[in-house]
Amino acid sequence: PKIDGVFVEQIAWNREREVNLINSFDVGVMPLADDEWSRGKCAYKLIQYMACGLPVVASRVGANVDVVISKCGFLVDSAAGWVESLRELRDNPSMRSDMGLEARLHIIKNYSLERNLPLLASVIKSVV
Repeated sequence: PKIDGVFVEQIAWNREREVNLINSFDVGVMPLADDEWSRGKCAYKLIQYMACGLPVVASRVGANVDVVISKCGFLVDSAAGWVESLRELRDNPSMRSDMGLEARLHIIKNYSLERNLPLLASVIKSVV
C-alpha cells in the first residue's frame, strides 16, 4: 500500500531473518509519541539498528536520547525534523556510511556484551 505518497511494505517479524532484514536497510527509524508509555520504553530497536551499522533517525523521547549521539544519527521532535533528517540521509550516501560506522562503534563501546559482562560480573560478585 501507499501511505501519504510513500510505499509501505509490512513484513512479519521473524527471528531468523531479523538481522538480514535490518542489514538491508539504509536507515533505522524509531518514531515514538511523546507520552508516558513511550518515555518508559527502552531503545533496543535503535541499538539493534546501530549494531548493524545503520545511521538512525528517532523521536527525541525517553531512552532514545541516551542512545543516539549526533555522530550516529538524528533525534527529532517534529514532522519537519523527520522530513529534513531523512532527506539529508537520502541525499548523502557518504553521511549514511560515516554515521553507520560511528553507530556501530558507539554500540560496541557502550552496549556490547564485551563491555557490559565485566560490569555485570562485578555487581554479582559484590552482592555474593
